[in-house]
This record gives sequence, C-alpha cells and structure tokens, in this order.
Amino acid sequence: MGNIQFLNEKVLFTAADNKVAMSADCCCAAPCTCPAGLAAGYRLVGYTDGDLVACDSCDDDLSMTVWDGSFPTLISGCNWQEQSNRRINGKQAVAGADQTLKLDVEGDPVCKWIIVIYCSYPATEIWAGEKTTGLSPEGTYTRTGGCDTTAELEVEAIP
Repeated sequence: MGNIQFLNEKVLFTAADNKVAMSADCCCAAPCTCPAGLAAGYRLVGYTDGDLVACDSCDDDLSMTVWDGSFPTLISGCNWQEQSNRRINGKQAVAGADQTLKLDVEGDPVCKWIIVIYCSYPATEIWAGEKTTGLSPEGTYTRTGGCDTTAELEVEAIP
C-alpha cells in the first residue's frame, strides 16, 4: 500500500518501486463553482506587447496604452478583466470583456477556466484558450481559437 504526502502543493504517491509526483494544478478537474481564496488579479507570464499578434482586421490605434497581459480586476465570482482601454500589438482593444479570464461554468463538456482576448473594432477574437484542470486560474491554457496561433499561454497570480 502506498503513502500520500503533501509537500509544497504537490501530491507525492509512493508504491513499491515507483514514485509519481503531481502538481496541485493537475490534481482535479476545474470546479463548477468559484472557489474561495483566489488572487485579486492574474497575468500572462512574461507577456510583452507583440507576443500576441492582433488580427489584420482589427483597427489600428497607437494612442492607447499597451496592454500588459494582466487581468487585474475581479468583476464578480471568478471573472477577471482589464478595465482600461488598451492596445494589443498596435490594435485597439477596449476595456472589459475584450480581455477576460474566467471560470466557464456552462461547461462544454466540463467546467473549465478560459481566456478570451478580442480586438474591439470590428469584434474579432485574437486568442482564446482553456484549462480544464486545477482549482485556480493559474497554469497553462491551450489555444482553442483566434487569429493568433500561439499554442499555449501561461497564467500566474499578480503578486
């Protein structure tokens, strides 16, 4: 019979001659209700303007402040957004739902964490992705759509 140990948010299972380590992010499916104790804001790890390529159809706007890859405002429940007008790679992205990180409780087929990043005029999806595991939005999101072809984005809590 194996032993289960908890060490620095990791689960370590030992049995006979093998050991399996699993991070807390992989421990379970994404929840279908918003868990308590989450960070006030999140951001894309190491993001700089130009990491995402906005769609050609998005309107140019160099007058807005560059988006820094953050979702700093908790709107409600498990829904974080950028609330100031920003630009992504020289293209207009207005505040609010245009840059969203949230828990999708509609679940298709299961509950999941999602990121959706749009440009505003015309409304065009730049990048969308999901993460179906973990009790927090932190972790790796896999692309599901958008004109930018970046395969994965990593999310961390804003310190």
